Amino acid sequence: MSHPYVLIARRRSTLQGCYMDEAPLDCCAGEEAMFLGVCGHLEGSHQLHQTGREELREGLRIAAGDDYEPSLEMLQTLGAISDLESSYGRGWSGQMVGSNNWGAITCPGYNKETGTCPPGCSPNKDSSPYSGEYVTCFRRYATPADGAAGLITLLSKWPEVIAAIESGNLDEVSWTMRQRNYYLGFKSDPREAAREHAGALEKRTKEIAEAMGEPLRAWRKGEDWTPGDGDGSSSNLASKVAKGAVVVAFVAAVSAWAFRRK
Repeated sequence: MSHPYVLIARRRSTLQGCYMDEAPLDCCAGEEAMFLGVCGHLEGSHQLHQTGREELREGLRIAAGDDYEPSLEMLQTLGAISDLESSYGRGWSGQMVGSNNWGAITCPGYNKETGTCPPGCSPNKDSSPYSGEYVTCFRRYATPADGAAGLITLLSKWPEVIAAIESGNLDEVSWTMRQRNYYLGFKSDPREAAREHAGALEKRTKEIAEAMGEPLRAWRKGEDWTPGDGDGSSSNLASKVAKGAVVVAFVAAVSAWAFRRK
């Protein structure tokens, strides 16, 4: 058995240029890099947010179509949610490394006896302010853009969440997401959990705006928000995603019919 320090030295040699203060984003894709902690300097960095923005736009094209143009409110808020949940899919450990799961999206079917999950999913720890730490299954996606699209598709099922995102009011974003149990947070009181969540989102939208050189359009605007406060430029996201899902289902049905006719 190799001495621990020998093992560390070997892992460092395999990473080569990744083991440095200026390690590029690509070095964060593997578990060895996470073991060595070479990705810590990228947290909140311009590089992470800029790459995340490119992948987010591609995810929006997958989910909503090529003709959909998101507002800054939408881009900044979705980016903040993605970064908070998983560092744009790069913050996972263990079997979830390389999963491209942006939104910490779960899937059913965890087998406690074998510690396994259904195909396309992997086990990982989660926590609840009510029951503590537990293990559940999380989805895996082929690419970062697919992971972004998965997050967008899930959020688009809840019109009030999309309306809050479009308004740029992070207080309402966090509150509507908490009401849908998208997250539970660390506070047993839902409103307190939402306030803490909104603060974490605002920290990230400020980082994103600075990284992209754009005006800040998503921040905490108070808990007295009412629908219609947004600029309306991206109000059709939910309908775009829904139409895209209908088209995919229709194509699949036609393909299945054609196959049966052969």
